[in-house]
Amino acid sequence: MSLVPNKPAGTTSHVQHHRKLHERVFQGDGLVRGGRGVNISVNDHGEYVIDVNVPKPIPAVTTKMFTVQDDLGASLSCFSWDGTTAGTSPIYVAKKASIQNLVTSVEQNLITYTFSYLSILDTNTLTPIHYVTRTVSGSDGSSESDVITPPFLFNDVIMAISIKSVTLDSNACVWQEMTGREWGQI
Repeated sequence: MSLVPNKPAGTTSHVQHHRKLHERVFQGDGLVRGGRGVNISVNDHGEYVIDVNVPKPIPAVTTKMFTVQDDLGASLSCFSWDGTTAGTSPIYVAKKASIQNLVTSVEQNLITYTFSYLSILDTNTLTPIHYVTRTVSGSDGSSESDVITPPFLFNDVIMAISIKSVTLDSNACVWQEMTGREWGQI
């Protein structure tokens, strides 16, 4: 907390100085113009008091590379990747919310769409990996089948950001993938 100094000697009158300062500090409705975390008031002696509340620092976000080992539905089983060598312990990475298999229905334009998901083991690849399909049924009789595009392939390298721990597919996830994947109609 600090006090605003009184008027400099040899300038306008004391009253005019405080009036001008008041006009600069307060808006017509009495709200402070000092900005976020700043509170400006007048104490019992007519002095301006500036209270500065420094906000808490935003926690740093860390990024990391991973290789995809399997698609579990709402998360991915991955290994860490340093650009040359893959780790050997599974690390679970949350998929972004729009491609997780957790949403069961949404309403758009007065139509309710319900979603059902199916995890399929793709054995046509050298290393089998699950992929998730989604069937969408609308209350207007419409329907479609979707897959995530582009699909998560075995050993795909993805980037992820650190997040507060969440449990998805019975696994703790402290990373979330940041790819541009979305559902696309088959």
